[in-house]
Amino acid sequence: MSESKFYHFTSTGLFYGVASLDEAVEASKEGGFVWFNFYQPSKEELSALIDKIRIHRLSVEDCFNDKQVHNIEYFQSNTFIIFNAFTYAEKTLFIDEINLFIGKNYLITVSGHNSGTRKPLEGITEVIENGHSNAKDGPDFLMHMVLDYLVDKKYKAFDDLEDELEEAEDFLIDNVEKFQPGQVIRIRKHLLVLRKSLYYEREI
Repeated sequence: MSESKFYHFTSTGLFYGVASLDEAVEASKEGGFVWFNFYQPSKEELSALIDKIRIHRLSVEDCFNDKQVHNIEYFQSNTFIIFNAFTYAEKTLFIDEINLFIGKNYLITVSGHNSGTRKPLEGITEVIENGHSNAKDGPDFLMHMVLDYLVDKKYKAFDDLEDELEEAEDFLIDNVEKFQPGQVIRIRKHLLVLRKSLYYEREI
C-alpha cells in the first residue's frame, strides 16, 4: 500500500509536510525545493510527474523493473540513480531497490516496490528532521543524507553477516562432526550477492 509523503524546504530553511502531490508540485515553484518521498507508489502516481516536472518516462518504467542494474543516468532536467538498501534478518539477506531523481528544485525517492512489508527508508524522515539544517541547502545535500543513511544500513547488514560467519567458524572448530556445510554455502551465496551489488554501486 502506498504511503507516499511530500515535504517542502523553503528558501528560509523551513521544513514542513505537504498534503498532496499536486500541492508539492506547486510548492516547488514558490522557492526552495520539494522532497517527494514515495513508498510503494502506483505507476500512475509516478507517471503524473512526467508532465508536471519532466522526469523521463523510461526512468519511471525502471522504477518498477526488478532486473535493473544500479546505475546513474543524466537527463536534461534531472539525474536518475538506482541504488540498493541491504537488510540482513533471520539469516536472510534482503536487497531492496531505491530510485532517486534529483533536479534543480526537487528530490524524488522511490522505494518499496520489491520490498514486501519492509520499508528501506523507514526512519529517514526523523534523520532529516534532526539534521534539516544541512538538508535545507539544496536537494543535493538532502540526497547525500539519504545515501548516507542507506550506506549506514549496509554496514549494519555487513556486521550482522560477519557475526554469523564468526559463529559458524567457532562452531566448526568446536563441533566438526556436527557442522552443516550448507550453512557456509548459504553465507557464501549472500557474500557473492553483496559483492555483485557493490561492484555496480562503486561505479555510481
